[in-house]
Amino acid sequence: MLPIFWRGRVAVAGALAVGAAIAFSSFSVVLAERAKPDKSAIYNCNSGTACVEGRATGRATYGVYGVSSVGDAVYGQTSNGIGVWGNSTNAGPGVYGLSSTPKYPGVEGKSTGSVGVGGTSTVKAGVEGTASANSGVYGISTAKGFPGVRGQNLGTNNGGYGGIFESSDTSGNGVALVAEGHSPSTNLFYAYSNTSGGGFCSITAVGDLTCSGTISGGSSLRVRQPNSSGQHVLAYAPEATSATIEDVGEARLIGGRAIVRFDRDFASTIDRNVGYLVFLTPMGDTRGLYVRLKTPAGFEVRETQGGRSSLLFDYRIVARPLGTNSDRLPLAPLERRKYLPMPSSGDDLPAPERP
Repeated sequence: MLPIFWRGRVAVAGALAVGAAIAFSSFSVVLAERAKPDKSAIYNCNSGTACVEGRATGRATYGVYGVSSVGDAVYGQTSNGIGVWGNSTNAGPGVYGLSSTPKYPGVEGKSTGSVGVGGTSTVKAGVEGTASANSGVYGISTAKGFPGVRGQNLGTNNGGYGGIFESSDTSGNGVALVAEGHSPSTNLFYAYSNTSGGGFCSITAVGDLTCSGTISGGSSLRVRQPNSSGQHVLAYAPEATSATIEDVGEARLIGGRAIVRFDRDFASTIDRNVGYLVFLTPMGDTRGLYVRLKTPAGFEVRETQGGRSSLLFDYRIVARPLGTNSDRLPLAPLERRKYLPMPSSGDDLPAPERP
């Protein structure tokens, strides 16, 4: 069949619905398998860029558009490549999924040997999730030892972060990060250094904080203390110029003499290579008490001026903890607060309008 040229347009004599046809224009040549493909048609190819290609230049026009009322609108499957691949060189996303049914996601990826959904970017976020009524990104894992969501920075000298959580809340009720446990034995928080000699910090289900290193703060440490009315008040912890560990107790002076032995648990925690302090408070009239002898196992108390009184007395022991140094009011480390760059204009692009 010969094309008939009339006023700059191309007309083709005959029906395009049967077999393959070629349409010529001043811009391109398009080879179509069928003008109206069968509902069950399958196109096989082993060369070229793609078996089926859809190309659109208008913003409101789709390159490929799939509609289904029951099954999958678009489905991609491969045994040695990418099932569905989307590429965007301008302002829109490479792949966009929209779902109006609460049960099904807009985009879902499944894999039996690798990641379900992978995102890569050289400029902006590799994967971004936005929601107006629920979680922006939601991850679930049922495998033992694996998290629902994991963030990792592989840079060795770029000041990167494994994860960042931000909140713009101004009501005073919002937080940047929430950790929730569903079992009394679940730790709410656990952080560790995966290096030789590294430390850790953990927060248990009942709120106990444990750190292998030194805990530093700003002003005085305050502790929530319950009172007899069932309320909680804030109590201030005492401060010392160096690391100390203390024990208190009560003993009896008989005939002007007493031997006080350390509690076994307390004795195992103190540095016996250095001295300790003992403070005495008599619970009755006496000429005075003094510490005659100190040993790693305890101390001896005598009454002054050869007195032979018999009475109770309180004592307080202040020692150095085992494994600490003798630093006295050491200089505080510099704050290592890092300020992140604010997103540049255009980072949060609106999603393209969908029908």
